Amino acid sequence: MLKRVLTTLFTVASISIASEASDVVPSVAHISSYQATYDYYSLGDHQQKSYAGRWTDEVIINQATISRTVERKTPEGETDLIRTVVADAKTLAPVFLQQRFGKNLQSVFYSDFQQSTLQQFFLSSPDAAARRLATPLSQTPVEVNLQGLLAAALPLKQQNSITVTSYVAGAAPAITQTTFEVTGKETITIHGENFETWKIHEPQSQWTYWVQSEFPYLIQVLHPSPSGEMLLSEIKSGSQQ
Repeated sequence: MLKRVLTTLFTVASISIASEASDVVPSVAHISSYQATYDYYSLGDHQQKSYAGRWTDEVIINQATISRTVERKTPEGETDLIRTVVADAKTLAPVFLQQRFGKNLQSVFYSDFQQSTLQQFFLSSPDAAARRLATPLSQTPVEVNLQGLLAAALPLKQQNSITVTSYVAGAAPAITQTTFEVTGKETITIHGENFETWKIHEPQSQWTYWVQSEFPYLIQVLHPSPSGEMLLSEIKSGSQQ
């Protein structure tokens, strides 16, 4: 679920829910701090799995903020991504995002949201010139970079459609619309253990999440990589703090 490094990772959004009251918003009130580990695989033409690496997920929630740190490793054990996303614990408005990625973690992206302005900092390598960008936003958004954790925070109802007005950051910021489709409940089996999940699909990006309202919350993720192959992440282990 972590291959979209410089595109969909840098998106903030406000949410409205079809056929629901306008004040319905995602909530992490039911989520506790936790740690989890996921294995991810590339899928072949016949859905055969090839091990592609492992990533860890650490979520810390207090009265003020929710923090999510993801660290991804290659099959050789090299860390190629560390990302921390911090949002307001009540509104899920963005606070800041910090990401190091690529070979030797030499590329850096940082953003923060203050006084309705998204501040961004980019450094592609130690020898490159840093880039800074400040973009005013017309409304306080939801931090969509929480990704699967945000999916677990959505109101889960049968055949629910949740529209997201997103702001894509980067060199050419733009407003976009994204829809999360709750397609229903589904039982999935991972390492011999059954999980009762809600399946949530995002048609525009072709990402699919399987989530629970109780720990370990995010169970499985399926999505295309930049090269077009499908990647599947499955929970391996987890513990609540």
